[in-house]
Amino acid sequence: MLALKTLKVTQLFLAKKKEPAPATAALANGAIAHTIDFDDTHMPSITHLGSSLVATTFALGEELNSNGKDIIEAFVLGFDVAGRIGRCAMPSHYKYWHPTATFGGIGAAVAGAKLLKLDSKQIEMTIGLAADAAGGLRYGVDNGDFSKSLHPAMAAMKAVLFAQLINNGATGPLGILEYSSGFLMPFLRNQTLSHYLIG
Repeated sequence: MLALKTLKVTQLFLAKKKEPAPATAALANGAIAHTIDFDDTHMPSITHLGSSLVATTFALGEELNSNGKDIIEAFVLGFDVAGRIGRCAMPSHYKYWHPTATFGGIGAAVAGAKLLKLDSKQIEMTIGLAADAAGGLRYGVDNGDFSKSLHPAMAAMKAVLFAQLINNGATGPLGILEYSSGFLMPFLRNQTLSHYLIG
């Protein structure tokens, strides 16, 4: 309830009506899903991907009037990408990071980009923004405070925002996953993704 009280519907400048932005809806739904632990577990990556992916695809899908097929395709693509990246990081990643935040954010960004029908370069830039903004320490999980619930919520909110930014002409980093100072070094301990991206 704290999240719902905090996320009041606001009047946008010169807007004709009050309505929640898709990113705000994604934040609230992601927090609710993970607070009540009503989410799945992708065991190879120890990640609750559903909480951020459902929050992203439902919020953005509603905004875009997407059909069920498009929402399911976006969800599955995001799940697949996040799962592939995540499984190559275990078990070392789980020592310090909450993979629901780190990999969930990338998967949700892919799903958002897919719903917006972005091209491959735009999808890579959306992934780049999500990877650059990845975070979520294990401390919140171990400590049991609200930060645990915010991990998939923030991942979903940022995914919607990043996909919309790229769709509207913003740019994001290309090649961030395997770049020498990119995502792999701090999050995956310099492992390679190539083995997991096949098949």
